[in-house]
Amino acid sequence: EIRLSLVGSEMCIRDRLLAARTPHRQVVFAGPYDAGFVQHARAGFAPFQSILRAEWTPVPMPAIDGKPTAYVCQNFACQLPVTESVELAALLQAGSPPT
Repeated sequence: EIRLSLVGSEMCIRDRLLAARTPHRQVVFAGPYDAGFVQHARAGFAPFQSILRAEWTPVPMPAIDGKPTAYVCQNFACQLPVTESVELAALLQAGSPPT
């Protein structure tokens, strides 16, 4: 029983160290909702990624020309916004950790 407690503590420490060393990515969507556009951010396993709507952010993140727009940020520093699915997929792929 004591060993199980230590294993749990070791796992918690490992997870905290991993989280501290792994960049956190935010994908913020502005403008009209487009399920296909959002699906790019939801695809794959990304435990250190948050998906938000622009209305929920403390800074203005407007849609471009009324189109669905995505802002891809890492550690709260954002790339230029994109309005095309291909551009979004490229940004997300470029920021993915190697497997």
